[in-house]
Parts: sequence; C-alpha cells; structure tokens
Amino acid sequence: MEWNKIKNRLLEVTQIGFAIFLASVGLKMFLLPNGFLDGGATGIAILLSELYNVDISVLLPMVSIPFFIIGFFTIDKNILIKSFLAILCLSLVIHFENFEPITNDTSMGKMN
Repeated sequence: MEWNKIKNRLLEVTQIGFAIFLASVGLKMFLLPNGFLDGGATGIAILLSELYNVDISVLLPMVSIPFFIIGFFTIDKNILIKSFLAILCLSLVIHFENFEPITNDTSMGKMN
C-alpha cells in the first residue's frame, strides 16, 4: 500500500473509534441512567433492553441485523463491513465500560 492509502485508512479508523467512544459515553453516561430513548436501531435496542431486561450490548447487534441485510443489497460492501465492525465495537465498549452518569436531572432545562 502506498503511504496516502495507509494514512487515509488510519485516519478513518481513528474517526470511527472516536465516534464509537462518543456514542458509548452518551449512552452510558446520559441516556441509559436517565431512562431516555434514542432514535433508530439504538433506540429500539434501548427499549427492548428495558422491556425484557436484556443487556443492550447484546441487543444492539441483533437489532441491526435487518439493516445489515438491507445494506448488503444496497450499499458498498466496504461501508457495510465498516458499519458491522463499528456496531460490534460499540457493543463491546458499552458492555465493558463503567462510566458514572453525568446527571440525574431529567428536567431538560425546565423553568421553575
């Protein structure tokens, strides 16, 4: 591989890793401890986790399977593989990290 390809790949992996870190921090430090839902596959996984008392790190990849199937037929396989690996890494990070909640105030800035 030439140097530019290596540099671009490292930059891409770094960006994906940073996004995984930020998503896991948002989930573990704010959304999950305060009982908030998110949108998309993550929101569905949070809802199912609350309903059936199953760890969200197990549900997130399972809920994403239909999207991966659709993606297999519609998007570039390279993007599909990166997305699959990112979801798996996010699941691992949220399973093993133990961040403390940022706040327990769920008023969202309501005035008294």
